[in-house]
Amino acid sequence: MKRIQILLFCTLWALGLQASEKPNFLVLMFEDTSDDYLSAFGNTTIKTPNFDKLADEGILFTNAYSNGPQCSPARSTFIRGMYATTVGAEWHRMDVATPDDFFFPRLLQREGYKTYLSGKHDFNTSKDHWKNELKIFDGTDYTQCPADVPFYGQYNFFDTHMSRITDTRKDGQRDDRTVIADDVDSLDAYLPHTQWVMDDHAYHLHKIKLFDDWLKGQLDKLEATGRADNTIIFVTSDHGGCLPGSKGYIREAGVEVPLIAYFPPKWAHLAPVNTEGICSEIVEFADFGPTFFSLAALDKPAHMQGRAICGENREEPKEYAYLYKANQAPNFIPARGITDTQYKIIWNYNTVFPSGARQDFQWKMPGYRDWEAHWRNGEYTDMHSYFFEPMQTIEFYDLKNDPGETVNLANDPAYAILVQEYKDKLKGAVRQTKDLGFFPQSIRKTQFSSKAVYDYVTETGFDMEAVYEAAELASMAEAKDAARLMDLMNSPETVIRYWASVGMLRLRFHNKIEALPSLVNKLAHNEDENIEVRCINHCTLLCDAQFCEVVDFFRTNMTNDYCKGIIHNMGDRLRPIAAELYKGFKKQNFYTKSLLINAGIVPYEELIDHSNLTIDSAVIQASDTLDCQSVNTTELMEETTFYLPGTFYVGTGTFRPEFSRMPDKYSFQVFSVNGQRLFASRNPEHGWAGDPNEPLCIWELKYRLPGQKPQRTSGKVMVFVD
Repeated sequence: MKRIQILLFCTLWALGLQASEKPNFLVLMFEDTSDDYLSAFGNTTIKTPNFDKLADEGILFTNAYSNGPQCSPARSTFIRGMYATTVGAEWHRMDVATPDDFFFPRLLQREGYKTYLSGKHDFNTSKDHWKNELKIFDGTDYTQCPADVPFYGQYNFFDTHMSRITDTRKDGQRDDRTVIADDVDSLDAYLPHTQWVMDDHAYHLHKIKLFDDWLKGQLDKLEATGRADNTIIFVTSDHGGCLPGSKGYIREAGVEVPLIAYFPPKWAHLAPVNTEGICSEIVEFADFGPTFFSLAALDKPAHMQGRAICGENREEPKEYAYLYKANQAPNFIPARGITDTQYKIIWNYNTVFPSGARQDFQWKMPGYRDWEAHWRNGEYTDMHSYFFEPMQTIEFYDLKNDPGETVNLANDPAYAILVQEYKDKLKGAVRQTKDLGFFPQSIRKTQFSSKAVYDYVTETGFDMEAVYEAAELASMAEAKDAARLMDLMNSPETVIRYWASVGMLRLRFHNKIEALPSLVNKLAHNEDENIEVRCINHCTLLCDAQFCEVVDFFRTNMTNDYCKGIIHNMGDRLRPIAAELYKGFKKQNFYTKSLLINAGIVPYEELIDHSNLTIDSAVIQASDTLDCQSVNTTELMEETTFYLPGTFYVGTGTFRPEFSRMPDKYSFQVFSVNGQRLFASRNPEHGWAGDPNEPLCIWELKYRLPGQKPQRTSGKVMVFVD
């Protein structure tokens, strides 16, 4: 077969087709591979002859994007024909309730298609694809489909997945391969050329050659069924490559994918026009659903957000591709982006965490640890250091002149007007797509646990504009925004308090403010508050050197599913409380070790090692100076809350404790600075009248929590009264 062109004989052939006849669709998907890893897209290290042959006979798409940079958000987008963020399905590996009719194979079934899936699902849905509750696939083998029934088949090759690269040195798997590090011609410009980064890439290229063999087998299988002349084929990867900084990130290396389509002569009239075998239009994973319906001469379902790239109902190209990420394992570091292939903007909403926030899967790759080890040794101060530093709010790249995204132009005065233009476009895209991806994990699993977030927001009229504005403010907050953030921290909506707290953390982390509002303490210690809101506010207290305020919470929650991805990202700011953290260390896992490494207690080399830890006792001894039995003098303005075991309301000459954790037995005594008792009481319902001219009091509180022995704590409170 020769390269497809729209020739007259194809059109005449098409006119003779019966109106009821529809093409079959075969999607052959592999894993974790950027387009430039294949020789058809210019890779010179390896040859992929079967892929290249199909590309030569079909159409090669040069600007295809997976929207999401990981398996499940990308596949969730693909299978629904809509952006995963619109249904809150962009969190990698979190099943969510989704309206049943949002899955296009189910809708194809209603149009007479049989649907088949073999291999990976990863659609972030809480319903089973095979059971009656959501039977969107009829089976696993399209060869069982009756000859007179059209089919949709989706088949997956897994061996290019990152899991095949995450530290296979120990079992010798890398010994038997066809590509070694010395064979690699080039890497993306943002990557350092370390030994293990190069070796990881070489091993992945070896796996891509195995994919090419698998591809041939799949094409031969189709030919053997006798249905090849009636089947349109799409071949793509589920997202970009798996080198450090690609998979899980919305740089080009993480979201630009190889894509080819083959149209047999019978259906060549449905192919994209005027391509001459190469199509440079922007194609998104959200486009596949609408495209299959267009190729089958069916109307696009109303919920679908993508566009038909070819077929009877082809739509005009979009101006840009919409890109999104939510998390790296438990690290919630959302970002959004758009690209028109000339320029690209990325908006990072948490500017405290590093882009390279450690996580327990990807850091099993030797290349990740190799890169970070070199950085920790101070070897990188250029573009190779950004990955481990706090993220910048806006990234802006000129892809034509900087395809490796190494020069951020966001703060370049020469690009100021263009950056603002793209910021406005991105803000518009977030709103136009009704992006629901700004909820942290705990809210998704509690507030939306029994209902589709899409349905909840739609039915309740939830104010998503307020959420967008809070997240945008949090990402860009300056000192002048502190008052606005305080207002939002008092919001009745948990998600608003979350983002306002992230904004306040940004202000203190980056030293944009010197004094914290007492509201930070209030949210941190309120046990009825959302756990992630509390954790963010404890991190703000840590940045304010209020070490005694945070140690109990950190020790208790260092393994909490919602907190572990927050605490360990405080980096070396954990060092002053190293000894206290070690006292709470009970379970060795990736995140507790990451935390102890950042605190300076454990060497970085033991991040993945599961043997006994090497503990630096000198670091523990040096940091074991906190006296957290007492609280430092704290200044309280009138009507300000102060948390110790309880909340203290300060009024004119009156002290009234309101316990956030009500003990069942307690006694309370207050003394003046000169040792003369002013008042005493055992009843928290009564106030204690003090001397307005005696502002400094030493208090003592003895309390007992259920099931615990009585505990005693004391400190000083500076009270200002009128």
